[in-house]
Amino acid sequence: MENPTHEFTSSGSFEVMLVAADNNNCVDSMAHTINIYYELLLYLPNSFTPNRDGDNDIFLPKGYRMNKYKNYQFVIYNKWGEIVFSTDKTAEGWDGANAKADVFTWVIILTDEMGVIRKEVREVTLIK
Repeated sequence: MENPTHEFTSSGSFEVMLVAADNNNCVDSMAHTINIYYELLLYLPNSFTPNRDGDNDIFLPKGYRMNKYKNYQFVIYNKWGEIVFSTDKTAEGWDGANAKADVFTWVIILTDEMGVIRKEVREVTLIK
């Protein structure tokens, strides 16, 4: 087989082995441990408009492999550092219903598949 490939479906540490043989049945092999580590890929818009038009009505993180993360926390703070929204459920977002138009800070803390604690901090503008 020329140019063998393998796609890993989860993070982790894996032992891989390549065995090669030539036309004279001379065989050789090589083993190596590789670590597969998925980048934290999150998408959140930098603004949202909870006006019930079906477009950006809920401020909700979306990302690759969200169901694989543990100890998930999503918190939104107003400009005075007060919590206006908090959840530990990846499918639950903020509707902005009780807030006025302003800029808010959001924080996501989670443990990824390799057990690494990840933290993202950014801002979102609530437009009403």
